Amino acid sequence: MANKYQLQQDLSRFENLKNNLNNVVSEMANANSSIAKIKPILDSNYSIDDSGNKAGERTTKLYNKVSETSNYVKNTIIPAINQKMEEIRKEIERIEEEERRAREEAARRASWHWYY
Repeated sequence: MANKYQLQQDLSRFENLKNNLNNVVSEMANANSSIAKIKPILDSNYSIDDSGNKAGERTTKLYNKVSETSNYVKNTIIPAINQKMEEIRKEIERIEEEERRAREEAARRASWHWYY
């Protein structure tokens, strides 16, 4: 079983990871915004006989892949991190409650000892 200090360190690491992943999701959204602007330019300037072009098709695939990855991070990984962080917080609370009870018991015993 981990001690309170280790759990607090783990919580801090998960918080940093979550923040970094949120930044990645934001950057991926920015990237997709830029990718979305590329396809019409490619299609209008580099197509033959009004048919699409390979570069335009690749930008569509790239856009979809970035969206898929971003959604996976946002909807699967980050919620799993949140769940783990909540488990750690509950464990820290449990340890703190045990510590509080131990202090109260020690104080009760000390006051009882002085009484008799």
